[in-house]
Amino acid sequence: MTPQIDTKMTLGQESAKRDLCNLEKVRAIFSSLSKFINAKTIYTSNNPNVTNFANAFIQAFRTFFEDEKELLLTIEQYQIKWRDEVVYDNNNKTQSIAFLLYKDGVGEIIFDSSVKPTELDQFVDLIKNEIYNPSIHLDIVSRLWESQFTNIFYRVYDEYADGTSGEGQGSGNESREQPLLANDHPDLPDADGNNANNNAQADNSIESLGTYFYRKVEQKHPHTDAYQKEEHVQNMLEGFFTVSTEKLRSWQDEYFELNGRNKLLWLLKTMLDFTQTSSIPSETRDILDIIEHLVQYIIDEADIPTLIALLDIERKMAQSHTIASEFHSLPDCIEHELTTNEFLLSLGKINNKSLNDAREILQFFRLIGSEAAPGVCELLANSKDPSIHKEACDTLLAIAGDDIMKIIDDFNLDNPYEAKDAVYLLLQSMTSGVPQIIERLMVSPNVQVRDNMIEYLVHVGTEEAALLLRKYLEDDNMSVRIKTFAAVEEFRHPLIIDKVASLCFAENIETKSMDELERMFRAVGKLAGEKVLVPIEKMIKNKKWLLFRKSQNKQNKLLAITALRYIPGLESLNILRKIAGDGDRLVKTKAQYVLRQLDESVEVSEEKQDLVVSEEEKR
Repeated sequence: MTPQIDTKMTLGQESAKRDLCNLEKVRAIFSSLSKFINAKTIYTSNNPNVTNFANAFIQAFRTFFEDEKELLLTIEQYQIKWRDEVVYDNNNKTQSIAFLLYKDGVGEIIFDSSVKPTELDQFVDLIKNEIYNPSIHLDIVSRLWESQFTNIFYRVYDEYADGTSGEGQGSGNESREQPLLANDHPDLPDADGNNANNNAQADNSIESLGTYFYRKVEQKHPHTDAYQKEEHVQNMLEGFFTVSTEKLRSWQDEYFELNGRNKLLWLLKTMLDFTQTSSIPSETRDILDIIEHLVQYIIDEADIPTLIALLDIERKMAQSHTIASEFHSLPDCIEHELTTNEFLLSLGKINNKSLNDAREILQFFRLIGSEAAPGVCELLANSKDPSIHKEACDTLLAIAGDDIMKIIDDFNLDNPYEAKDAVYLLLQSMTSGVPQIIERLMVSPNVQVRDNMIEYLVHVGTEEAALLLRKYLEDDNMSVRIKTFAAVEEFRHPLIIDKVASLCFAENIETKSMDELERMFRAVGKLAGEKVLVPIEKMIKNKKWLLFRKSQNKQNKLLAITALRYIPGLESLNILRKIAGDGDRLVKTKAQYVLRQLDESVEVSEEKQDLVVSEEEKR
């Protein structure tokens, strides 16, 4: 019997997954919005950073509209929701986008899928100005109404009370009801539930700043017209809030000299110095939000020299004894932002479009310390420059400490670069014993990785290492075998000596190349010494010991000479002298050449001994 699938449940599950995906897309819109506003606040409109954040903001909308035809956002006091899910939350009244909309009565904002980039840019400017340059005369509803958006709509709370569903003017849709003007809707209830009249009374008890200045002008210039009064107010405001050019220039000269004319860093340094000015009352030094925005923007910009300078400033500040108590946590907060795993990994994802130099990134990682290890590993996984790999590995060795083996275990050994890095780190870390990762590296398809493993195992020098090296002596790849025979010449472990000797005098020796045979007999001469003199003599006398043809017997003698060259003692010399009288010219020449080398080394040794005796007699 075929089981029946609940189609409704399947469709419901798919819909839930889609909604969850779209929820993350909406949150991404607000994340990019915050960065875009910060960029517009700090930089000029033609700055490349502003362009980059603008593109990211627009792309976030496009991604959302792949599945949806409109984005309807509900505004609450400090939150913005999409389908009853919070996508934005900020309790700071002066910085909260939700509160700026809520306080002026905006209940919903709707973006149509056909919204244009120019409209989105204009909307961001409107929000930015409402945060940093609020109008004395216009509320945000009036600003929205004046903007005449075609594909962005809004609803104010008064419309719900009237039972209407109209959107803002400028929608391009005449059927949509026009919004109320700024002074058409009453005050909203506050968070404590007090009514509008209480709010109005509270507001009336405090004279607004604009009213205060206009009253001052009226008292001083009572018989001027409206235009002249406005001019007087502007002059008064300019006098209150303007710092002289000379004063600004003196500050700039001082800090530019210290910080290489990095204006963003200069501004942050000025703000941090301000936190240490104890003569200013603490209530006037609430600049944490500004510092947070600057630090976040420096992190988003990810310019390495600026990050290094910021880290230096933060650490000097942490050691300072003059910082006010209200700001004691500030250095730790900045360091936390600079050392998040997500940020460090993003720095390690270098590519052709990256503006940062890999060596500068590694310099920053070294300053961060052990927390930067994942970022260094990410850089290793993305770089193909051998010199960068060496520097990155040296950085890991410097910052990882006892955790180096845990880090190596997580390497992707299918990546030939990371496999080589793992071997290099093992060699440089002087690790005792044979870690588990060795078995994975030994079967690497990359010959160079296996070659490096041979060097590591000889360095370890244990019985376990000797057992693994025996496998390499019979590896399928000839270059690996030759490399192993060369490496074990100084590794005088019984397991290695027995294995090399057995391979040199095995029955299948004729299948080896002459290059490999030369390396094998050199190794057996150095390792086994006099123990192999007997099989060597048999090899020379018996034409069938190793090879069967006359020319092959000649090769036997040549290989014997190679081994005898490294076997000390009179017996070895006697065998060489016999071979030196061979009828074959090549065999004879090679044997005589080796004998001359040995005689010269003996003479040199005797001369050294005579010098030692002479020196002792003089004493």
